[in-house]
Amino acid sequence: MKVSLRLLILSLVFSSISYAQDTEAITEAFEEYAETPREVAYLHLNKSTYIKGEHIGLTAYVLDKKTKRNSMMATNLYVSIEDEGNNIIKQKLLKLENGVASNIIELDSSFTSGHYTIKAYTNWMRNFDQQDYFAETIRIIDPKVEQYIETAFVENTIDAQFLPESGHLLDKVNNTIGVVIKDSKGYGVPNLKGTIHDKDGQMVSEFQVNHLGIGRFLLLPELGNDYTAKIDYKNKAFVFDLNTTIEPVGATLSVAALKDKALVTIATNEKGLEYLEDRPLKLTLHNGNGINAIDIGFEDARSITKSYDLSDLPAGINIFTLFDGNNQPIAERLFFNYDGIDRLQSQSVTAKAVGDSINLKMAFNIDPTKFNSLSVSILPTETDCYSRYDNIMASNFLRPYIKGQIEGSKYYFGEVNTRTKLDMDNLLITQGWSSYDWDDIFSDSVMRYPFERGITIKANVNTKNIKNTEAYMVDISNRDKGLVIKPEKGQKSFIVNNIFLEEDEKLFITEVTKNNTMNVPRLYLQSFPYNVPYLNNNNTLLKPKHEYITLAHLNTNEMKMESLGKVQKLEEVVIVTERDRARLRAEKLNSTRFGNNVEVITSEERQAFFSFEDYVRTKNVQVDDTGVDIIYYLSRNIRPGGVVPMDVFVDDSYFGRSLPRRFILMNNVDYVEINRTGLGVGVGETLKGSGGILRIYTNPKLDPEGPREIGQTYELPLKFAASKTFYVPKYKYYNDEFYLKYGTVDWKPQINSGADGNFDFKIKKPNVPIKLFIEGIANDGSFIFEEKSISLN
Repeated sequence: MKVSLRLLILSLVFSSISYAQDTEAITEAFEEYAETPREVAYLHLNKSTYIKGEHIGLTAYVLDKKTKRNSMMATNLYVSIEDEGNNIIKQKLLKLENGVASNIIELDSSFTSGHYTIKAYTNWMRNFDQQDYFAETIRIIDPKVEQYIETAFVENTIDAQFLPESGHLLDKVNNTIGVVIKDSKGYGVPNLKGTIHDKDGQMVSEFQVNHLGIGRFLLLPELGNDYTAKIDYKNKAFVFDLNTTIEPVGATLSVAALKDKALVTIATNEKGLEYLEDRPLKLTLHNGNGINAIDIGFEDARSITKSYDLSDLPAGINIFTLFDGNNQPIAERLFFNYDGIDRLQSQSVTAKAVGDSINLKMAFNIDPTKFNSLSVSILPTETDCYSRYDNIMASNFLRPYIKGQIEGSKYYFGEVNTRTKLDMDNLLITQGWSSYDWDDIFSDSVMRYPFERGITIKANVNTKNIKNTEAYMVDISNRDKGLVIKPEKGQKSFIVNNIFLEEDEKLFITEVTKNNTMNVPRLYLQSFPYNVPYLNNNNTLLKPKHEYITLAHLNTNEMKMESLGKVQKLEEVVIVTERDRARLRAEKLNSTRFGNNVEVITSEERQAFFSFEDYVRTKNVQVDDTGVDIIYYLSRNIRPGGVVPMDVFVDDSYFGRSLPRRFILMNNVDYVEINRTGLGVGVGETLKGSGGILRIYTNPKLDPEGPREIGQTYELPLKFAASKTFYVPKYKYYNDEFYLKYGTVDWKPQINSGADGNFDFKIKKPNVPIKLFIEGIANDGSFIFEEKSISLN
């Protein structure tokens, strides 16, 4: 895939003189502007219409705007949902890994029937006006509010817009004019025909729009003439003024595709030829990355044409801009080059029944040694709830380069043929100027919002304790071993970067004094970012388009969500002795763990053993006191290769393979878990895991001399969203119209290929034919977008 603009050797073959004008001011300004790295965000959503109580399944893809490969820059992605009044309903901070993240949003009591906007963006994207961020409207149905989904009736009213290819009409010069026809709801009206008439009522041109309500026609305008369009729609006649000024002098810019070439034509009229003789123009070509600029001079010829080989142009959007002699842009034209875009399509999709499940295998031309990731929404084939306009290709190759919203943008990246290319060109004619503002390009821009990689902590130290402090131990529960911060003499603060604290995790900091004791630190913490920054979206978003039919009564029994938490009520047990109490408590703790490894410490044992090390030795654990740290080994290591240290947790905080001396006081030990195999470790606990696991649980209140706190837990105002499982709703019926139109079969957020390059996943066997909505990235530059129907009979 060609993703950067090649330096084009341009030669204009015409009889006029080429004026050697200075184009450096334009190229230097643009190159400096384009040096700044960019990212583009896209969310693959499992649906566009949801029933309250469901989960929104989402997978985020953040790609480098220039290379179209997964971005390695930012790790923090913000996702928010707003209602129609721009009130924020839900917000999340997701961690990007290789530019990909996934999560769910629960449609709980915060939501009711209506349309909502879901956004995804990095902090860095807020520096730019282009729509590099993601924004899309979804619909939520609350059965208690909308008991019926009825057929929508659209008024017999249309709006027509006429947009010259050059941005204006030029007297006595053939102009291409784009047409957009929309209904009263703002959706394109398909396949309408129309005629263009002059002020005398003579027909001078005609057109027909496509299935999205977009078309074009040619017009040779004359000063002093007025033009109208006549359109018949549902037995009603509509007349529209073109409402476009005809300029007496100037130049037009047009682009046409011819086989493997793009022909760029700059044209003027007789008055323009005289006016521009001493005022040469400049033509630039860029794609948001590199730029090329040439001088254009007219002599006797009223038009100049330049031919570009498509193989020399960058893949995707190419932006041609015409400048006057004062470096002011006067015309712009967007052109799309399909050459070099790598879209992978499945070679086969097979389904095999195994018990009550279906194993699905998708074969693509994938190099498994390169990064790849797919997300798949599985819905009934007859679904009405996947009316999404965007896809991963449109979001990267089209959306960031235009100003407006595009209905059906994914159509342009489906089956690409002559018709598709013509429809794309008609679309771009109607878009006018690109999203790049030349005033911004020529000005000095300031990057106000930095890249973010995790959370940064600034700990401000109470100056009274500085002299006695040796170090600070910073630990995150269920994560890798914490950091040891040794401040310089008199240092009043320290900073910890790249913290990825999740919603259910804690930040624990201990002060280590110079005499090697542990204290509660006196710190005032600041974290950055501390909240989800607001993204102001100025574009009006299209709502999902549906052709509704009347459905059965929607009541709360149509769908029930599986309970996400199960509560077991325990019978009351009468305890007679402390030893019995400890035994029963150990049994209860063991019931939730792998193996019977938990032992609850009694007060008798706390008095019998001077230190925790003395106690643990009676459990066939060897102890090595290095003078600085305590290391634990299993007496009988089941692993080959000799004795290996145990991984140690204290109150579910991972401390690695050692503990500081005197860190654990026997008086505070509540219970111990000695896992000799290392099996049953929870997801997210990154362990070397070869020497067994030692978990120590403390309770300072057990100490008869009173609690001895050795650290402090800090809550951060913003943390990363924890990974959550997507739950498929339970439906009352699996063959009625409600399920066929609005039901969910499954959602697979992140699938990676196997060594054979195939993507395998399993779903519960459905009762109806299904449709797969597949999106993803592969092969360091290939895109996957496919909708595949499968019959399982």
